[in-house]
Amino acid sequence: MLEALGLSTAESQVYQLLVGRGRSRVDRVGQLLGLSGDDLDEALRGLANKGLVTITDDRPTHVIPAPPDIAGETLLLLRMNELQSVRGVLRQLTKEYRTTAGPASLEEIAEIVPEETLAQRYEQIQRRARQEVLRFDTAPYLVDEDVNAAELEQLTAGIRYRTVYDRAALEEDGTQGEMRLYADAGEQARVLGRLPVKLVIADRSVALVALRTDGRRPPGAVVQIHQGPLLDALIALFELAWTSALPLDPRLAETPGRNELSVSAA
Repeated sequence: MLEALGLSTAESQVYQLLVGRGRSRVDRVGQLLGLSGDDLDEALRGLANKGLVTITDDRPTHVIPAPPDIAGETLLLLRMNELQSVRGVLRQLTKEYRTTAGPASLEEIAEIVPEETLAQRYEQIQRRARQEVLRFDTAPYLVDEDVNAAELEQLTAGIRYRTVYDRAALEEDGTQGEMRLYADAGEQARVLGRLPVKLVIADRSVALVALRTDGRRPPGAVVQIHQGPLLDALIALFELAWTSALPLDPRLAETPGRNELSVSAA
């Protein structure tokens, strides 16, 4: 866990041991952790440079841990400052990336997502959400996966999902089981006769959209839409479809032998 503060695995192990033991002989620390002399020396130097330990001049040499609530908090603040600096760099890189990806007149509106990166981008769009994800779910699907793991993890973390399913999607093999899985995790679902596009929107700030195709032909070009009038239009389209769609009951109907999800007119 301490690796998040910039510690190596060995540094994290040494510091956690010292916090529990207090002042210790260096050779004893190496014995307890099974670290070689070079690995131990490197870990201790790293901890000392980060202000987490003090190495004495005694013979034999001892090492003393600094209080986690003081030294650790200082290190945490430094890491947070570094991350804020990185965020600025990422903004600049994003601007350069969009400039390279397309004409200047389009760079702030949309970009074509290469097919090879689609699965990664679909997951990233969902995981960046901190409030809500809106989805149009219709076959054929953009990503070849049995379960949308990113959605389940985001739902567990408290992120709201609203999904409108195309009625034809209810007939896909395994789809009903997935719907019940998402519903049990907290997804709000509705169903509409036919959806015009495939769509996922995260926090109303970014979207992936693709024209649907008939049958099982692959979808057309997938486009990432950035903030602006086009994204606003897609959000309005989703809200219109959501209002028009029927609530979907993810529980199997209790009629014996029936194997379909029920749609409520409520």
